[in-house]
Amino acid sequence: LLLAYLITKNRWFLCPAKEQRISHRLVTLCGMLAFCAFLYFTAYTSLEYKTTGLDSGDLYSQDLTDAFLAGQFSLLTEPDPLLRTLDNPYDINARQAAGLYADWQYRMDVSYYNDQYFCYFGPVPSLLLFLPYTLATGQYLQTGWACLIFAAAAALFMAMALEAFVKKYYGRLPYGYLFLGNLILWFSGGLLWNVRRPMFYELAILSSAAFVALGFYMILTAVREEKLSMAPLAAGCLSLALAVGCRPLSILYSAAVIPVLWGQYRKYKTDRITVRRAAAAIALPYLLVGGLLAYYNLARCGSVTEFGGTYQLSTIDMTGECWKPQ
Repeated sequence: LLLAYLITKNRWFLCPAKEQRISHRLVTLCGMLAFCAFLYFTAYTSLEYKTTGLDSGDLYSQDLTDAFLAGQFSLLTEPDPLLRTLDNPYDINARQAAGLYADWQYRMDVSYYNDQYFCYFGPVPSLLLFLPYTLATGQYLQTGWACLIFAAAAALFMAMALEAFVKKYYGRLPYGYLFLGNLILWFSGGLLWNVRRPMFYELAILSSAAFVALGFYMILTAVREEKLSMAPLAAGCLSLALAVGCRPLSILYSAAVIPVLWGQYRKYKTDRITVRRAAAAIALPYLLVGGLLAYYNLARCGSVTEFGGTYQLSTIDMTGECWKPQ
């Protein structure tokens, strides 16, 4: 309530966002550092083991990392031969009827296809964080600390993207509303909850959020100046594409930048060179990352668009076979 009062009454908070002074930036920085400290406290108190590295890990930190180190996409764990004998191994009732129980006779929440286990989450977090850490230290980076890293990055990039958006489209908006917007993003964006329960599910969400926020910021930076900047535009599209490599559903966030890019097209449509350069800056990162992910999916599940979610061993038959009339 005090903050809301200051935002509406105090002249310092009423300063337009586009005319921020050093003091405004220092307050934003202090707010960011305070939130990251709270993130650290939340992460630290959530971990059973406080060390950064462990001798074992989970689906992301150990299984997928070991698979990549072995030069393969399938997990090193061999599925129980009984799974192969089932008409529909994705039906949990069929598995239990055959005496197969999760975490004993088979791996839960992994993809099972062609008698092999796969990780149905994207490979980007493992390639960027877990694999280098294991190569450097010989241990597995604890997923909780990886979640903290991506959560802090997401919080930072969210603040940067919001500020770029406000300055571009609402430059006269009071700084107080910008600061309040940051607080809303940080505390209601799911960052704290995902750090509180840091598992590989949450890691996919947080890593995706970090890349999406960075992508928004870079694209807004590219269109902020009088002249369209190609390098930030390409970097933003690359970041949004990498988000898909963390969590496939993140492809939907790319639609959010279409209005921004459409506005730039209308502005430069008579300048064919700029339009072509912008088209290349947008398309090439998506084609590069999309091509690599398509190959990754095809090699594992026989389809360029199948990340493995359809074939996961879970409580629900994602193939839909058990729902069909018999």
